[in-house]
Amino acid sequence: MIVALVALFVALGGTATAAVLITGKQVKDGSLTGADIKKKSLTRGHFKGPLSPGPAGPKGDRGDAGQNGTNGQNGAPGAPGQGGTPGTAGMPGRDGTDGRDGTNGTNGTNGATNVIVSSAATGSVGAGESQRAFAACPSGQKATGGGISPNEATPSGLALLSESRPAKVNGDPVPAGQTPVAWSGVGTNRGTTGAPSFIFTVYVVCAAP
Repeated sequence: MIVALVALFVALGGTATAAVLITGKQVKDGSLTGADIKKKSLTRGHFKGPLSPGPAGPKGDRGDAGQNGTNGQNGAPGAPGQGGTPGTAGMPGRDGTDGRDGTNGTNGTNGATNVIVSSAATGSVGAGESQRAFAACPSGQKATGGGISPNEATPSGLALLSESRPAKVNGDPVPAGQTPVAWSGVGTNRGTTGAPSFIFTVYVVCAAP
């Protein structure tokens, strides 16, 4: 009879009266289930220790696209690439057209038409002696060359050609820029006492227009 009254009192008083009359010490471990707890009546502070993760919720809607990021800095220049292999030589080009003939040059002066050789001989040149002789061109002609030589009978090794040059008509040297009209030469007998004497002959090549 008493037990029935207590049960009836609890049923009539509601959950508020039960919260005052019943403490945690009066509840047997594991006797309460989720059905005995009011939804959303417990917060994180009512629990001690870590809570087990609940089941994953449904996938949310896709978010809006974010703004573009700022451009990064330019990278350092790369190393120069290796040189390429030379290309093959091209085909030779076509020959160009011939150029026009140039204008004729001015005529040169007429060459000599009259060339002669004049000569003159020294006297007999004794051992150890030297003599000069000069050969002149005829009037109006110019000396173009010349020389000096001993006569054919001169023993070998005795004749020495000491001088051979263009000259004036009197045998003097020709100054630079003037035209020679003669040839001068000096011959020497290199022999010693008792050596035979001989002569030298001077030649001049003369030319006239």
